[in-house]
Amino acid sequence: FGVRALAHTPTGELLVGDEFGALYCYDTADPDRPVGRIDLGRAITSIAVGGDGTVVAGTADGFVAAFIEALATDPAGAGPACDPSDWTRIDLGTSTETVTSVALLANGGLALIGTDGGTVELWDVSRRRQIGTLATAARDHPAVAAGSPDGSTIAVGADTFIELYQLDRDDLRRRLCDIADRELTADERAAFLPDPDTHAIARCSAEPS
Repeated sequence: FGVRALAHTPTGELLVGDEFGALYCYDTADPDRPVGRIDLGRAITSIAVGGDGTVVAGTADGFVAAFIEALATDPAGAGPACDPSDWTRIDLGTSTETVTSVALLANGGLALIGTDGGTVELWDVSRRRQIGTLATAARDHPAVAAGSPDGSTIAVGADTFIELYQLDRDDLRRRLCDIADRELTADERAAFLPDPDTHAIARCSAEPS
């Protein structure tokens, strides 16, 4: 069926999403038949793979499925079989807009979901929690989003606009501490300051890192 989305895995397989909602994994060294597949039941318009092996897939009717650390590798470099039907799936939510792009930040902990209404939603993947929305200057055009490898910058594009957002965690931490007027819990720091090294983020009583 018609191919709508592609993404490579950390170990070199190819994830393919089609117009009827099937997510396939192919071994590029032996591409005659897929290693595995799962049916999402709606056209898959975008796929992203995080550094921790998390996979997210967005669809034409606003549905987003996430597979946490589905392709995580062990210290020896060996990964699990690339069979989406064996992965643990969580649903991040649905909207009325087509998902035009997905990207992962914070080593797979933060998902950027672009829509054809010109917005980009930010989701904490493991907690299934939306933590913010960016509205592009071209709101009536499909939005695409990408994150820098270190998770410090988000790039958002729509029509002829490209907007860059810097994720200043020290500034965000200060503002969150002011709002809470107390020390943030470990869970709050993990949820609102998503980062592969969340445990290293300074506490409210500490000086900026």
